[in-house]
Order: sequence, then C-alpha cells, then structure tokens
Amino acid sequence: MSVSRGLVLTALCGMSLGILFPASSSAQVYEDARRSLDLAPDPIARSPRLTGMGRLTLADDAHNRLSLWDFAANPTGVFDADSASTFALRPGTSASAARHTPAAGRERQYLGSRELKMGYEAWRRTEEGSTYGVIGEAASLRTHRPFSDDSEIRGTFREPRLVAILNGKMPYIQSERTRYALTASYVSEKRVDEYRTRFSNAVGDYLGRSGDILPPPDFFTPVERRASTVGGGAGVSHVLAPWLTTALVLRLSSSRLEGENSSVIHFAGTGENRSTFGVQASAVGRGIPLLGWATPKLPLEWIYDIQTWTATSEDRWVFTLKAGINQDPFSGRGKLLDRDEDGLAQRLRLRWAQGALVLGASYDGWLSKIKITPPAADDFSSFNYFRNLAANRDGADSLALPDSVTFNRSEENRWNSAFGATWKLARGTVGAEYHIAEEKLEQTLAGEGPQRQVWDVRTGLEWMFTSSFLGRVGYIYRSDDRDLLTQRNEFTGHSTTWGIGLVPKGSIWGLDVGYVVEWLSPDYDDPDDPRESRQLMAAQVHWTF
Repeated sequence: MSVSRGLVLTALCGMSLGILFPASSSAQVYEDARRSLDLAPDPIARSPRLTGMGRLTLADDAHNRLSLWDFAANPTGVFDADSASTFALRPGTSASAARHTPAAGRERQYLGSRELKMGYEAWRRTEEGSTYGVIGEAASLRTHRPFSDDSEIRGTFREPRLVAILNGKMPYIQSERTRYALTASYVSEKRVDEYRTRFSNAVGDYLGRSGDILPPPDFFTPVERRASTVGGGAGVSHVLAPWLTTALVLRLSSSRLEGENSSVIHFAGTGENRSTFGVQASAVGRGIPLLGWATPKLPLEWIYDIQTWTATSEDRWVFTLKAGINQDPFSGRGKLLDRDEDGLAQRLRLRWAQGALVLGASYDGWLSKIKITPPAADDFSSFNYFRNLAANRDGADSLALPDSVTFNRSEENRWNSAFGATWKLARGTVGAEYHIAEEKLEQTLAGEGPQRQVWDVRTGLEWMFTSSFLGRVGYIYRSDDRDLLTQRNEFTGHSTTWGIGLVPKGSIWGLDVGYVVEWLSPDYDDPDDPRESRQLMAAQVHWTF
C-alpha cells in the first residue's frame, strides 16, 4: 500500500487505543480532527499520572475510578466524586510528523501536526449537600497534509468548551439516596483550511514551512467552518441497594454549523441547524447481579454506561459570482441535503481486588449511522440543479464547483477491549495491560472499508522516592493494521513514557506530569521507508480546599 493511501486510512479511521469516551453528535469539528491523529478519544485525559505510567487505563487513580463521574462522565456523580472543593488546571501539548524517502532520494514529509490545550475543572462542595462548578478546555490544533505533489492543505482548528454542572442531594425525596443534576454547555469550534505550496530545499520537501498561498480547488467547498453548540440536560441517580446505584440523564443540544468559501469575486456558503437528543443510563455496583439478587461480598466492582443519540438537520447553500460590467451576478440559493444520524455507545469495566493484586477488564462499543439525502430531482433550488445550470452557462467553463450531492448511507462501528493487572508494592505500583481495538466503515458510495485493527501491550511502574516525590516510567508495543481488507499497510510502534508526581507534605496542591514518545515503522518491505513519530505531554496542577 502506498504512503498516501495509508495517510487517507489514518484520517478516516483515527482511533485511540484506550477506552472510548463516547460523545453525542453535536458538531465535533475539533474532536474529529484529533481522532484522525489518534489523539482522541482519550480515556485518561484527566489523569496525567497514568499517561506517564505506560498509559494504563485500568489502574486505580483519583480520576480513573469506577464511579459515575470518573468513568462515565455522568453529572449525577460529581457530588460523590470527592469530599472537598477542588480546582485543577491541565495544560497539554502534542505533535506528530511522518516522512518517507521515495526512489528519487529526496525526503518527503506527508504529515505534521501541533496541538496546545488548557483544561480546567473547578468544583465547590457545600455543607448543605450540593456541588456546583465547571469543566472545560481551550484548545488549538494545526495539521499539515499533502494535497498534491507540490502543494499542501493546512488545517487550523480552535475550540473553547465549557460545561457547568449543579449536582446534589434530592430535596424532600429520600435525599440521602437520590441525587439530581442539571447541566448547561457551550462549545464553539472553528476550522480554517489553507492551500500552500510545499517548502523544498536540497534535502527534501516539507510541510508546515513558508510557502505561497494557493486558491482553493473549487469555488464552493468551504475553506472556513464554524460550529456553535448550546446544550443542556437533567439527570437523577438513586441507590437501589447497598451494592447498586443507577442513573439516568437526558440531554438536548442545538448546533449551528456554517461554511464559507469567498474571494473578491465570489461568495459561497453553507448553513445547517442541527438538533441532537441524547439519553445516558449508568449503573455501578459490587458483586454479581443474578436473578434479582447479588453476591456483594465478592471483591468485584463493575460499572456499565450506555448512551444513545439522534440528530437531524437540513443543510442550505448560497452562491454568488460577480459577472461582467453591467451584468447581473451569477447566483443562487436553496437546499443542499438532509442529514440524519443515530448513534449508540456503551462501556463496561470490571475490577477485582484481592490483597495487593488488582485485576481489570473493559469493553467499549460505538456505532454511528448517518444518512445523506439529496433534494428531489425536480427541486429547482437544489445545489445539484444549480451545478448543472452552471456547467451549461456560456463562458462558465472555468467555474470550479464540486461534485453533485449524492445519496449515501454510512455506518461506522468501533469497539475495543482491555485486560490487565496491577500489583501494589511497598513503595509503588507496577502494572501491565493488553488492548485490542477495531474500527470498520461501510458506505453506500465507497463500499466496505477501510477496516482497521490495533493491538498493544502496555507496562508501567510508579515508584515513591520520597514521601513527596514519585517517578513513573512505561513502555508500549503496538501493532497497527490500518486496513485488514488490503495488504502493505501494517505498522509497528514503540512508545516510552515518563512522568513525575509532586505532593508536598502539608500542602493543598499537587503536580503530575506525563510524557509520551512514539515511533512507528512499516511491518513490511517498503523502499520508500515511511517513518512516523508522535509526542504527547499532559500535566495537572491540583488544589484542594
């Protein structure tokens, strides 16, 4: 398989090796870009400690417990997640690069990225039995990919995200066993694509350097995309038995998505109002439920979370092009397409503790079905009709427009499993895990594939050098087949991780830092010798009041 096809498959199938944090279909402009780089979803985004400890996802951690909030991000569990008011800042950065050496002998870069982000989380817990606060992040990402042999496409992404939560004991109605939660969220996402010539010197051709700006390949496909999402939700949890707690959350969000492609002589835009309704149900317990009773004395803990969502929208278009002197502009507006989406995500995790030994396992599944329906053939306001009209207009042979809108049904199915164990030492913890994940895409237009499969083995160690200072190391071996349906796209990767923890005695603050470096190479003979590398840094400064 050529390097360019491997890049396309990576973009289509970007998949995290960790446990999936499912998200409903809002806009996800930024999250889709991170997923194409294998940066999302990240199950330990709130735990830089585990990042430096081999990226273990089943190990015990203050932000990786089997609880409604830490595992399922269920807002009804914020109150019980801690006993004090807390504040945390989580700066992070990542970078990736990929290059190969064709037969000509000149090195060519075919991927580059850089991300900066700042996460935050603040919770105020009152004596009256309620908790309120916010969680979110501000992030920016730039990607560089080839567009042609001598040009590149640069994508710039920005996202501020904010979720406010009010959670506490339900007043009047069994307040000690029932919790309520109210949420409000806002997300603003922006993507700008820029076409530039590649930077070349005597050594090779590179992306992300200074280059001449090129016009977009057509007049209509948006080069700037904006998405704004406002949402809210309400939920309730209840302790059904000493060994079982359940929770239900309903969510509703409204997104406005806009696209733009303009110059001094033309303007093209798209607009879409997307409404999303979602339901989340969670259950956390101990023992083995069986026929209405349980055996809670067993050292087994488990949690299950399921989310469903549905989204519908209609995409509109507008176009105008300046004509000659004293001539009316060539313009139109109307319906572009209808979009319908249904999704289902479920997660399960088990934990068995026996003395110093802790065994863990998890399974995650994610399914999304999207249907694109073009306007009727007799709809004279549709973009398809306008495109045909433009193609037959006198003097419009140089007018660049994309292909017509065609019916398409796509189904994306992802799952991953993990098994592992940790052993508590006198002055630390050691752990090992095995992960396997698969992603498959089927479309009416393109057919079946690609189908990606990834497995890896992770090891991690944490050692307490002093009562205030901890050191962490880890190693990951990874096998990545980016399409099981074709050959010559198998890669192997090696990652090393490092981290530190600082918790001064008598202090209300603590620091955790984790760093990951990964190298990937083809697991087949390739004269082009493609090479990929990634780096990731995650940190957290945490205060307790």
